[in-house]
Amino acid sequence: MIKHRDGQLSYASSGAATPHHLFMAMLLKMIGASAQHVPYRGSAAALADVIAGHIPFMIIDLAVALPAIHDGKVKVVAVTSSTRIKALPDVPTIAEAGVPP
Repeated sequence: MIKHRDGQLSYASSGAATPHHLFMAMLLKMIGASAQHVPYRGSAAALADVIAGHIPFMIIDLAVALPAIHDGKVKVVAVTSSTRIKALPDVPTIAEAGVPP
């Protein structure tokens, strides 16, 4: 698992200043947590390292992640939409998971 020099947890994104990177930074701030950003050249490369266990978490588009989700290669903790997604009806929204507004 990639950790920053100070032992801080890290997260993947599809690149620096992408919506995924910025939303994760916002989400971490909302929950009072911190993690080191590790930018990749696209979602597929980032997802590959999450699947391999090199990076513990990321935010990713459903279309990219759905095959890995269905194969049981990644665990979905929550979705960022305001309502649950039909393709993953048992996965809560981040609000349902307890993230404050």
